[in-house]
This record gives sequence, structure tokens and C-alpha cells, in this order.
Amino acid sequence: ATGLPIWLNVYLSKPGLATSTQLHTDAQDVVLVQCTGRKRWRVYRPPPPGKTPSLDPFARGKGTDHMEFVEEDLLIDTVMEPGQVLYIPAGYPHTTDTLLEPVEDEVASQPSVHLTVGVDSHIWSLSYAHLRQHAL
Repeated sequence: ATGLPIWLNVYLSKPGLATSTQLHTDAQDVVLVQCTGRKRWRVYRPPPPGKTPSLDPFARGKGTDHMEFVEEDLLIDTVMEPGQVLYIPAGYPHTTDTLLEPVEDEVASQPSVHLTVGVDSHIWSLSYAHLRQHAL
């Protein structure tokens, strides 16, 4: 329907993990769909490219590259519930955990399962950065 490359991943995390995904960026725009359980998502402003010009801004926090949390750059801090959807643009650092405040309900005891739908929009230069570059 979009004419763009799209992929789908399924992630399963047990309750009580202090880190279920380390701070990292993705090369794709992603749409997250929480299916069961709960997961806390923290999304940060992208770091200035000039701080690490030799690193790919769409592949930070992977391999030997370790990203540091900068609390002033926190944009979103939310706990996803089943049925909720979250969009994260390519290049925005994010991390997750399932270490949630004790809640006495059925959802809290379930593993967190979410779907990640990735859209490779930047491959076709369909990003604000490319638009701005051509307009200037």
C-alpha cells in the first residue's frame, strides 16, 4: 500500500526487566503495537551529528557503540498498554524496560509482547532532512 519496504518483528519480554532494549536508534521509522503485558518506552531527541560525526545516526547504540542517557533530551516516557500504538521516527534514540511499579492486575503479570512495524522511508529519501537539503 505504501510502495516502501516494510518489515515486522515480534518482541517478547518477561516482566521485571530493568532493560529490555538498550538505548539505540533504528534506520527505519517504526510503529509499535503493544499486544499483551506492559512496556515502558523512553524516546529521546537525536544527538547532534557533530558530536559523533564518524558514527551512523541511524545505527547508534549497536555493536560497540554505547549511547549515554541525556535526561534533558527525553521526549516521551510512557507505559504502553495492550492495544496502544507508538510512532518513533528513524534516528530517534529509545530504550525499553518492563520494570514497572507493582500493579495488582492480570496485565501486569503477563509477558510484554509488541509488534514493531518498520518502514524504510529514508531509503527513498522521503525524510524531512532530505527535503530540507534539496530546498536549501
